[in-house]
Order: sequence, then C-alpha cells, then structure tokens
Amino acid sequence: MSGKTIGIVDLHTHLLPHMDDGSKDTAMSLEMLRRQAEQGVNVVCATSHFYAHEEPPEAFCKRRAAALAHLRSAMPPDAPRILAASETAFFAGIGREKALEMLCIENTWTLMLEMSFSVWTDFQLEEVRVLQLNRDSMVEMPVLGVNGGVIGTDTAQLALAHSYGNGREESCENNVTTVSRLLEDQPIDGYFAVNMDAVNILTDLVGGITVTLNSDLTARNPAWTEGAVVTLTGENALGFVRSRKGVERMEPIFPAWCGSGSI
Repeated sequence: MSGKTIGIVDLHTHLLPHMDDGSKDTAMSLEMLRRQAEQGVNVVCATSHFYAHEEPPEAFCKRRAAALAHLRSAMPPDAPRILAASETAFFAGIGREKALEMLCIENTWTLMLEMSFSVWTDFQLEEVRVLQLNRDSMVEMPVLGVNGGVIGTDTAQLALAHSYGNGREESCENNVTTVSRLLEDQPIDGYFAVNMDAVNILTDLVGGITVTLNSDLTARNPAWTEGAVVTLTGENALGFVRSRKGVERMEPIFPAWCGSGSI
C-alpha cells in the first residue's frame, strides 16, 4: 500500500439543497463541497432525512434525484463525487419495505438507519436484527503466520480474513476480530461457520424458498425461465445460487414463518 493514497469518504452529510434541515440552497451546498475537498474528502454520501410517515420512498427519491441533478450541474469538475443515499428513520415494517434498496447508499446495500432516541422496544429489535456486511468491504485485518500468531495487518476484502489461519477455528476467530474492529470494537459473542453444502440443508429446513426469476436461467434448469415463480428445495438451491452470478437480484416471496428481515 506504500505510495498509494486512500481517498476519504464522508458517509453522513445533509448536502443536498432544500431536502431537509441541512443545506438551504445551492450556494451553501457548493461551499460544503469546497470545504470537504480542502480536507481531502473525495466521495460524499448525500444522506438526506427520510421519514416514512411523511412520504413514500418513491417520492423521496424523486425529490432527491432532482436536487442532486441541480447540484451536479453547478459543481466544479474537481468537486468530490456525490452518492445518493439517505438517513432513514426507523419505521414499522422497514424489514419488508420493497423499496428499501432505493434508500441505501448508491449501488450498495448499505443503509444509514436512524433509530429512536428512547429505549429500543422488542419490536424494533426484531425488525432490525440482521446486520449484513458486504464481503467486498475493504478493511484492516490481522495477518496470521504459519503458527497461527499475528505477524502484522493488511487492508483487503473482508472475505479474505478467513483465508488466514487453519480454515477452521483460527480462520473464524480472525474473521471475528476483523468484524469487531470494523464495528469499532463491538464485542461479538459467538459465531457459526458452514460450507456451501449448508445452502441445500437450510433450504429444506425452512420448507423451501419461493422466488420470482427476473433473469433467464434456463442454462441451469430448462424450467427457470424469466418471470417464472420457482420454489427452491434442497435439490436445486445451491445450483440456483451459483447460477446467479452477474444477474439481477431476485425478489423472494417470504414463507409464512419468516419475520421481517429474516432473508
């Protein structure tokens, strides 16, 4: 990594004019961008407030797109790059909101979620119970030597933390350490590790998973045509997962046992 400049990403800004209680106009937004550039920031996430009780996601995103287009037309060429995003206030049913991807940081599944400032209820904890970390996130991780001891650190994709160690406990513990550091030393009480064979086993345990195919996968299965509704079982789930490389995200039809956010 020597000689290489790592850019700075500002994950939380109220940069877009007239979107919320942040920037009041284009001039203020441009001044904010100028100051960020002076501090070495080269990517800015425009996390305008989103409140589901005030407007649907589609209306919010339409306003955001207009504000972003207007600001971009006035930006100098050397200004930091802006990514559309949101600061989404928790709302009932957020785990089932189909438009949630629109609120995430542009081209990611990363959502800035604003929880209530009071004590969280069991209902809220049930809604927000799964934290998904992108396997391609660039993070600092311990490097293990042949004897399992830490010999240094490296910055690489999160998924590579497991490559250090013996492929079992050492590798899992290295993953735990890496994720804990990523979450500002948040303690992790436990973990479990499975190989790809678990995909079929788990699919059968939940009684199958039904999906609507938005891409043609007939190269894997003649019945998997675009638009078909398919119930995955232990016989075909792993083949389905492996055939989806490079295609769009499928929308699952949640089985009755699923709580919000389970898949």
